[in-house]
Amino acid sequence: MPTTIRVDAYKLERVPVPIEIRTRNGIRKNVLNLYIHQKAVLENEYSENLFVTTKTGTGKTATASLRLLLHGEKGIFVYPTNALLRNQIHSMVSILGKWLDLKIYINKFTRDLLGLSEESNRVLTEYSRADVMLVAIDSDILSLFERKRKGDALQEILVEARDFSGPVFILTNPDTLFYILAVRYSRHLELWQDLQEIHTIVIDEFHMYGGVELANLLYMLLFSSYFGMFSKRIFLSATPNNSVSDLIKNMFGVYSIIKGVESQTGSIAIYQLNVEFKILEEKWGSTIDCTIEIVQENINEIKRLKNKKEQGLIPCVVIVNSVLEAIEICNRLQDFNLKIVPYHGLMNKAFRDTELSNADIIVGTSAIEVGVDFD
Repeated sequence: MPTTIRVDAYKLERVPVPIEIRTRNGIRKNVLNLYIHQKAVLENEYSENLFVTTKTGTGKTATASLRLLLHGEKGIFVYPTNALLRNQIHSMVSILGKWLDLKIYINKFTRDLLGLSEESNRVLTEYSRADVMLVAIDSDILSLFERKRKGDALQEILVEARDFSGPVFILTNPDTLFYILAVRYSRHLELWQDLQEIHTIVIDEFHMYGGVELANLLYMLLFSSYFGMFSKRIFLSATPNNSVSDLIKNMFGVYSIIKGVESQTGSIAIYQLNVEFKILEEKWGSTIDCTIEIVQENINEIKRLKNKKEQGLIPCVVIVNSVLEAIEICNRLQDFNLKIVPYHGLMNKAFRDTELSNADIIVGTSAIEVGVDFD
């Protein structure tokens, strides 16, 4: 018998906050309804080390973005996986464009890789009219620069970011940042000089780091600080680890912790969810067989959600442990007359990042679930 656990709705208080956003085209005044923890982050603007902990979906990325916009600064956002990095590019387009009504310049290579439109009322192809700049940097994007070494391509991106006279949001992963700091790319001295113009670094999903990965990340932050990079550090986490928090304090000195505090009377930040757990008996056989049977049992509900789905809503997401299982499940689900989209490292990258919004069922490996917004 399946067991159903109800996850209650999560409420947070909102308050109107007058803000002044500094863009390339001047100051924008606005009044935003922010959560209490978002307001606290903006008021704590002078803290060099900031730890923001609140549940997924309660505006941590938006908060860090607003903090940069208040000063018209450039910042680099580090994500543990490329899947999350690319998902957050789309989220930032929504935050900056739809929520804050800003015009965003995104370079051609980032637009092409993510399947963003050539030109829209918010995403621009040249930055003379843009309020802010948004760019992604990873090995896939650097490889799109024809006949250029990755170091040359990287410097071209960073020079453009440096010369943009407004807020710049650079999204990357720990490996790319490590290769820059470890002088693995050509033109490394020029790259270091460009990074010295970036004062804020945001480490998202900080709880995902452990062991060697955590040691490398903290070493990079400490090492870069000695060379005048990233004087302000913001750590974002839904499930913080106290021992890691203490480690940050020992390495970087005093830091501020800002937590999301649940309210009984606030607005709903996360809706109530019923989670059903089912023990897979031996007679069910493999993970693949179990998955097909569960989809079959819920096929009417999946089709109902498909017929009424709003933009961005994905009726069903299947997460398994191996790429081979994901491939086989995709093949067997073709008989259900639904749009089945795989999401794993062996598939075409352009297809992987452009087909998600059209999916009825996404089948992928466990890495894709980290912080990705599946509405």
